[in-house]
Formats: sequence, structure tokens, C-alpha cells
Amino acid sequence: MEDLIKTNANSEGFSKSSLFSGHQIAAHISFLPLEKQHVKECIRDQLRDKGYEATEKNIESIMQQLIFTPEDNPIFCTTGCKRVADKIVLVMNKN
Repeated sequence: MEDLIKTNANSEGFSKSSLFSGHQIAAHISFLPLEKQHVKECIRDQLRDKGYEATEKNIESIMQQLIFTPEDNPIFCTTGCKRVADKIVLVMNKN
């Protein structure tokens, strides 16, 4: 597994990074993109954490603010759950 991670890091150009050469980062682990269902769960959890109702209408409004790929079958969110909190603020303040 460690060899696979090293190979992946090398192929992405991280091996020449000062973070690796200075041993500040021991390994780079690539994450798989999140599917729509996983992002919906993030939205649901964060809505509740922020005191909003996690209705399907609210969830769908936030989902529409996110970008999904590939174009012909958009099932993966380009940013995963990273932008969900920002999109919640944007959508819920409009309502």
C-alpha cells in the first residue's frame, strides 16, 4: 500500500514538493470523489448542526449550488463536502 501511495504522489508531482523533500509530509493519500448521496448526507448533517430544517427542499436547493461531474452522468461532486457549509449560508440566507 505504501508503494502505491508513493507512486501516486510521484505521478502527481508532489515528490518534488518541499513538503515531501523536507519530510514534513510522510504520505499523500488521494481520496475518491463523493457521490450525490454522500453529499446529501453532509448537507443534512450540517443543516441540523446549524439549526436549520433538513427538508428535501432545502437539501435540493443546496445541491443545485454544487458542481457535479462528469457532464454526461453528473454523479460526483467536484468539491465533495468542502463547500457545503458555504452553500448552506448562501441558500438559507436567501430564504
